[in-house]
Amino acid sequence: MGRGRPRLKIGEHGKITRYPQPDGRYLARCRVRDADGEVRYAKAITPAGVVDKYGDKAEAALRAALAVRQPPGAGELTTDTRLGDLLDRHITRIEVESETSGKPSPKTVDTYRYAVKAAKPFLGAVRCVSARPHRGYSPMRWPAYSGRTVTPGQDRCGACSRPC
Repeated sequence: MGRGRPRLKIGEHGKITRYPQPDGRYLARCRVRDADGEVRYAKAITPAGVVDKYGDKAEAALRAALAVRQPPGAGELTTDTRLGDLLDRHITRIEVESETSGKPSPKTVDTYRYAVKAAKPFLGAVRCVSARPHRGYSPMRWPAYSGRTVTPGQDRCGACSRPC
């Protein structure tokens, strides 16, 4: 049993359709999935003064508009953003919040800054598209992050043999 049409990938557009207009020009329209995951319509009309017998010019105008399209939230994070850059942005945002509202406390911000400094050698070059939980968890168990000597296998309490 079919599951319907597959979703558009982020940044992809669907089939371009052409609609003749009463003034002899064409409207080209398609669906586009923006960076925020929303599907929106993009459209372009044949430029004024251009003869467009079948809508080719309108479609070309739409394709050109799609090539330079800036979806809502453009310039923000993408799948190619490195985790090191993401961590830097996060720390900067937390520092600004701490200075303006007092929360989190400066001590908490220092702790976050220390954790980011320790994690960046392990995760700094990983791109967001490749980030998985196991990539982020294992460096957090090493001494640079926690400030104590922990080796694999020694991260459990001796008395109860559960993670501590």
